[in-house]
Amino acid sequence: MMPVIWFVTMLFAMPDSFAARAADAVLDEATDLSGAAMFMESHALGMVLVAVRGDDQIIRGFGETTSGNGQEPNGSSLSG
Repeated sequence: MMPVIWFVTMLFAMPDSFAARAADAVLDEATDLSGAAMFMESHALGMVLVAVRGDDQIIRGFGETTSGNGQEPNGSSLSG
């Protein structure tokens, strides 16, 4: 549980301008299948994955923010 809390804390500590940068194709491809596999293996309700490569970054959401709401988590999601 501690790594998830640290990850969410670091995610919200990022400046908006950094989070708004477009990711390159390598990040997109690297996080697509591996992120989906990580999410499925975690059995979590929802997951946010952030990957950084140089000056590029990507934020991907998997699952739901609340059970049954169909809303995918994003860089602004926080569940308590």
